[in-house]
Amino acid sequence: MRTRSRGHAVILLGLVVLLAFGCRRADELREATEYRPLRFQTGPAMDIEAVLTNGSISIRGEVGRTETEITAILVASGRSLDRAQRRVEDLDISLTQQGERIEIRFEPPKEAETWSELPTARFEILTSDRGALHVEATDGSVRVVGIDGEVSILAEGGEVDVRQVSGTLEVQAATAPFGSRR
Repeated sequence: MRTRSRGHAVILLGLVVLLAFGCRRADELREATEYRPLRFQTGPAMDIEAVLTNGSISIRGEVGRTETEITAILVASGRSLDRAQRRVEDLDISLTQQGERIEIRFEPPKEAETWSELPTARFEILTSDRGALHVEATDGSVRVVGIDGEVSILAEGGEVDVRQVSGTLEVQAATAPFGSRR
């Protein structure tokens, strides 16, 4: 009788371990990521305007660069990997150029069921170190490094990090920490 009880205990323990480590929770979200690289020809002066909701932007100026390289990194989640992949593929970003002006826009669709399902966009930008820069971001962080010129940042609900910027700097940040280093 004792052996039989031990056998049941081992089987029960095995099932507990399998359930704890082998199965995922029904409410667990899967995540899909998509990279969309773009290049724009720019002169020695550029003007970048970014209007984002639930996104972030990182802009780095490089000496002698004559083109602006933008990588949009889009992330969406869903109850299955298939659903997450469809959602990330359906995300719409707007990137346009008119002369020296580049405009970036991202606003996630309103169809997310929960806050954790709200898609995000991260933009990584390499551009000339000289020019004008205007960034507006809502619920996302802004990072600017190595720009010589006019920099204007309006951020609501996200961090602002500015480093190695010379020229005119205007920052308006609501409910967000602000960091600046030379």
